[in-house]
Amino acid sequence: MRIDILSENPAESELLLQAVGLRPEHRVLWVARTTAEAAHLCATDAPALVLLDVVGTTLDPVMATRQVKAATSSAIAMRAPELRCLRDSRLTIHARHQLCNPSFKAL
Repeated sequence: MRIDILSENPAESELLLQAVGLRPEHRVLWVARTTAEAAHLCATDAPALVLLDVVGTTLDPVMATRQVKAATSSAIAMRAPELRCLRDSRLTIHARHQLCNPSFKAL
């Protein structure tokens, strides 16, 4: 499986690279540090899965997901902290659950 990583944190990126490397059939194509970079790379070489890490970063999980999904039809798995301050009324209950759960979730 072709996998891409979006994370601002180099240490977290390395952990994700190691985790993906545990399965020989999985391969990381690239690691992006910004949402714009990830969207551009997805548009030019679409992966099967984008691992989106927003724990301890300045990435806006809602905007990052929107920008990446606009560039590709790839699945997104998000690692996000509990977002108690997330009160965006434009989000559905399902979207809030996905964004506020601190484990990887496919969107």
